[in-house]
Amino acid sequence: MDELFTIQGSSKLRAALQAAGPLARDAIAAAMVQEQEQIMAAAKILTPVDTGVLRASGTVLPPVVAGNQIEVVSGFGGA
Repeated sequence: MDELFTIQGSSKLRAALQAAGPLARDAIAAAMVQEQEQIMAAAKILTPVDTGVLRASGTVLPPVVAGNQIEVVSGFGGA
């Protein structure tokens, strides 16, 4: 597969993140939650309002870290 682009300094970034270990992972997870909360705030503005229950149900869950994977889930609805 051909490379479409090269990010200059990516190897240095990767090395710095590996050296930082759990601190880097925690910082990335926190940044992902912050970004998802901004997305949720924008989504709530676009959510239709009848009784307000749907808009109020919008939530961002805490990050789930499994190895090198970080997942942040958000959504509307529920019980």
